[in-house]
Amino acid sequence: MKNKIVACLLAIFLGGLGAHKFYFGKWFQGFIYLIFCWTGIPAIVALIEGIYYFFMNDDDFQEKYGGVDKSHQSSSTYSTGNNMKSTIGSRLINK
Repeated sequence: MKNKIVACLLAIFLGGLGAHKFYFGKWFQGFIYLIFCWTGIPAIVALIEGIYYFFMNDDDFQEKYGGVDKSHQSSSTYSTGNNMKSTIGSRLINK
């Protein structure tokens, strides 16, 4: 689970070096930021990303960057989905 404030601060203050990308485990993107840090472009992009992280909803942030796995939904939701699939499947077969 990633901390939104840490990601925001890394993006704003060290984002030109790709620190926030390394924090998220996106090594390739982090190296791209690091390689092009001398141009200043990664710093501008990282500043925008930091502001985006700051204003992002906590649940949306965790879903996108925090490693929350959607496969761990409650069993009732999961079984309802399966029942719906089996109902639709049986209707298609019966026709």
